[in-house]
Parts: sequence; C-alpha cells; structure tokens
Amino acid sequence: MFPDHFVNPYVVGPPVERQSFYGRVDIFRFVRQTLASRQHNVIVLYGQRRIGKTSVLYELLFQLPEGFHCVYFSLEGYAHKKLPVVLHDLAGAIADSLGVSAPEQADFVSDDRYFHHRFLPTLYETLGGKRLLLLLDEFDVLGDELSGKGAAIYAFFPYLLQLIADEPQLAFVFAVGRRLEELPIHYQSIFKQAQYRRISLLHREDAIQLITKPVAEVLEYDADAIEAILALTAGHPYFTQLICHEVFARKQEQNNTKVMAEDVRAVIDKAMETGHGALNWFWEGLPRAERFILATVAHITSERNVATEEQIRDVLQEYHVRLMGMELASAPEMLVQWEILEREERDSYKFVVELIERWIAREHPLEEAKRELEQVSPIATYLYEAAHTAHRDGDLETAVRLYRDALQTNPHHPSARLGLAQALYQQNVLAEAVTEYEEAYRLDEVGARDGLIRARLALGKSLEQEEKLKEAAIEYERVLEISPDQKVQTQLVRVLTKLANR
Repeated sequence: MFPDHFVNPYVVGPPVERQSFYGRVDIFRFVRQTLASRQHNVIVLYGQRRIGKTSVLYELLFQLPEGFHCVYFSLEGYAHKKLPVVLHDLAGAIADSLGVSAPEQADFVSDDRYFHHRFLPTLYETLGGKRLLLLLDEFDVLGDELSGKGAAIYAFFPYLLQLIADEPQLAFVFAVGRRLEELPIHYQSIFKQAQYRRISLLHREDAIQLITKPVAEVLEYDADAIEAILALTAGHPYFTQLICHEVFARKQEQNNTKVMAEDVRAVIDKAMETGHGALNWFWEGLPRAERFILATVAHITSERNVATEEQIRDVLQEYHVRLMGMELASAPEMLVQWEILEREERDSYKFVVELIERWIAREHPLEEAKRELEQVSPIATYLYEAAHTAHRDGDLETAVRLYRDALQTNPHHPSARLGLAQALYQQNVLAEAVTEYEEAYRLDEVGARDGLIRARLALGKSLEQEEKLKEAAIEYERVLEISPDQKVQTQLVRVLTKLANR
C-alpha cells in the first residue's frame, strides 16, 4: 500500500537543497583543494542550462571546511543596474548572512570606494580570520545585453578585477552557463587566473542514488526501470528528477509501490509536458544555427540511431535551408562541447539525453524550425542592408541603430556584427567597439582581425592616457595574443614598467 502522508520528494523547477542533493563529490573536492591556497581565489564552475549549477552553489554553503564564510548572490537582473546598486545589494546579502545591519545605499552612491575601503574592512573584523567566499550565480547574464555607461556590464568588471587583486581574504566562485571561449572578452580578464571545472552529468552511481534513495521507504525500483530512466536522462539531474517525479505520481495514483520499466515509458509524454517550460528555456538559450542542427539530428535519429554529417547536409538540401559554411561546420561540434550531442564515430552524432531528442522531435519538427529561420533571416538581411547604406553615407548613428536591430533579429549575422564594430570605432566608442570586434572575430577571424587590433590598440592608448595602466596592459596583451608585434610588445613593457614603479 502507498502511504498517504508521503509527499513527492523529487524536485522539478527550483534548485535542490540538502536532502534532495546527490553527487558532485568531485566538484566539492576540487573547490576545497583549490581554495586551500590563498594564491587561488577565483573558481569558475560552468555547464549547460538546467545541469545544476545553482544547486551546487547552494550545497557549497555546507561543503567547505572551517575558515570560510560563504555567501550566495545571484546576478540575474543586474545587467542594466548601476554599480552602486549591485554593490549595495551584494553587501546586504553579506550582512544578512552574518546577522548584522545592512549599510545604506546612499553610502555606495556618494562614495564609489565604499564597498572596497569601508564595508569590507569592517566585515573582516566581524569574520575574524575567516575568508569571505562569494558564490556569484548567473554571472554571464551581465554580458547578455549592451547597456549605458556605468551599468553593471561595464562598471562591475573592472571593480571585480581590483577586488581580486587587492583582497586576499576574499575569494570567488562564479557560475556561468557558457564556456569561457563563448563569453565576451571582458569576462576573460576576470577569469584569466581562475581555476575551472565543468558541471556535467551525474556519475551513474550518483544518478541511481538520486532515483532510489528519496523513496527507499516507499517505492521499489526494478533494475530494468532504473536502466530505462538512465537511458532517457543519461544522468542529467534535472531530467532524472523530472522522470522520477512523474513515476512517483503514477505509482501514487495506482496505489502501487513497484516501479517497472513500463511505468517509466508510460510517463514520458507527461514528463515532457510538465517540463515544457524548462525545456523551452533550454531551447531558447541556443543560437539559431544550433537549434536547426538539433532539429535535423532529431529528425534523422528518430528513424536511425545516429545522424551522419552527410545525412545532415542532405536534410538541409531537401528543406532548402542555407546555413553559412562556418555555422554548418561548427554547430555540431559546438553541441558536442555543450554535451547536448555526442560523437559516435568521426562524422556521426546522437543526443546525449534521449528525453531532449524526443521533445525536440515533437515540439520543433523540421518544418517549424525552417519557418523560424525564414521568419528571421529576411528581416535581418533587410536591416543589415539599410544599416550598410547609412554607414556608407556617413550616418553613423543610424547605422549603429540598424546594425543593432539586425543583430537583435539574428545574433549570428557576421556582416552586421562587423559593421557595428566598425561604426562604433569610427564614433570613438572604443570599449563597445572592442566587444563587438571580439564577437565578429569569433565568427570570422580573418575579416575581423585587423579591425580588432586597431580598436584594442586605440583603447589601450586611451586607457594609458587616463593612467588606467592595468586595463591598458590587458588590451596590449590581447593584441599580442592575436598578432605578435614588436612595437606592441614595447608598449606593453612600457606600461608594465610604469605599474612596477608606482
């Protein structure tokens, strides 16, 4: 008989905490070992959406040894806010965790050094010898959109650089939903000295614990049922919780405590319905080229076990879809790196998580994916052509606006990205020009290299004139990474010498 009082223990939606958390022992060991040295004060944990990054941060609050005081803080929604607001809210979270009074926001507005020079020293006295570890979630959202000067996307990064360099009692764990190579260049200056670890699928033993342990007193999973769940989810924590949540509901309704493989198969459609919001959020976070490739692979693998590159090209030709050569060549490999697809042989792909494959095949068939491309591409092309005309005629303000509109429609339009970078450079908006040139360089190294070098050199010179020598050095170092040049090397040495003599 099924106990009436037993509540469904599987968590679908919010981050899991304590009693619902399983695995990740290797992640916690890595964090502890890294932070054992005061020389290592920056860690980056990265992974795809819904893989459990926030849950790992929550659990870190309980997994570190004595000597640390941990504070969780999510940066979601802060991209457009001013630096004093971000620092005040962060200070408030820290103060709340210690049970002390939060500082007034006016203090941060009137003194841009208040957090660094007033708040932290007082805080260290309260902490005694403990190190403050900030667990900063959703850090990459700060770079999702361009904002006005002074917004967090611009002001928070140099401020963090200063804190990382100057505060040995302060350490950071950043959670990001992208690989470092995909982040805008200003992230790389912060993460330059960081230690990295991917948050991936659960190990098989941990996934089995997640399936069986929460209901050990109620349900008995047949061995084939466990294998059926693992086949659907591959140990992905969210999708494992999702399937188990629906299995529990089914057995509770049946008043039956034995879970068989047919029970797992019976709840697949219901699980996709329950998890539609999360699955759609996962889908919307992917670039359009990668989405169409996934729809193509799902179309092929629904009839075959794997999808070869030749089969993918044949489907694109059959549906009269023209992806740029770079997108077609890079998208499958990018999806492998994101652990959404896996490579079976040299040129064959399949989904890592079968449940994602089934959902895409059902919710995003090729005809729909093709319509999505058709709806976007003509608009982006029209906006780009209008921007290019304005740019050619010297109307830089209009050109910038239209380039942005084109990229809002199609973020992977390389000509619009490069045009925007060039127009911003001509307007002497150097920091934004560098950001856009870096994005253009990611799409087309040859076409964007010279412009990126010019923009970074100009920005470096401007920063040097403002006596912002650390920031200037970063610009010159990046130029040397792209194209070694003796003159630039001399400029870098000059700046570093000035810094050393301060």
